[in-house]
Amino acid sequence: MNEIRIAVVGLGHRALHWIRLLQRLDGYRIVAVCDPIAGLLEPAMATLTDRDGVRSTTSYSEILIAPDVDAVALCVRCEEQGALAAMALEAGKHVNSEVPAAHTID
Repeated sequence: MNEIRIAVVGLGHRALHWIRLLQRLDGYRIVAVCDPIAGLLEPAMATLTDRDGVRSTTSYSEILIAPDVDAVALCVRCEEQGALAAMALEAGKHVNSEVPAAHTID
């Protein structure tokens, strides 16, 4: 594999920064952006330097079943990280989690 095809999930301000950074790194290609809030999709797409082949969706399930998504970058609230990461791992995706998935060691 020459590149990691990644979906950015959760499209708030931090995710837009992630999109800018991922585009500058060799070995990554953003293939999808996802947020349940439809109004956040277009600002994320506008952040992309090359939108060709990048899809936007409000459905995390769509990301999980997509054969062209190798990994997800989770840019969501702490409370949602663990469950979304577990779902992605169970779907065979790699996960990059932006914030801790737990608030305590226990």
